[in-house]
Amino acid sequence: MAQATEPRKGILLPAGGVAKAAASGRESVLEREEIRQLIELAATLPSRFPSLRDADGREVPADIEFGFYEGRLVLFQIRPFLESPHARRSRFLSSLDRELDRRAVFTVDLDETPSTG
Repeated sequence: MAQATEPRKGILLPAGGVAKAAASGRESVLEREEIRQLIELAATLPSRFPSLRDADGREVPADIEFGFYEGRLVLFQIRPFLESPHARRSRFLSSLDRELDRRAVFTVDLDETPSTG
């Protein structure tokens, strides 16, 4: 990952809201312990959230929103990516993807580790 270049970052305030503060400019975004916690979450997700399955009982991908508070992984929200047959037949929704489909030049294999070059 490249170093972030934004000079300021948002800080959540205890009473609510967000304040801006100077960004650290560190080379890494996550600490080793934070990475370990994310790996553990990924490994335990199916047993911790068994409802992340489609109508046929197959595991489905999930949109996971998380953060770290005082070095501890905090799960904000998790919801499954489920395909809707009704939405799939919608002409309007299909029209939104038409330009993206035209520009798509390659497929990403989500089971492979990304290459660096």
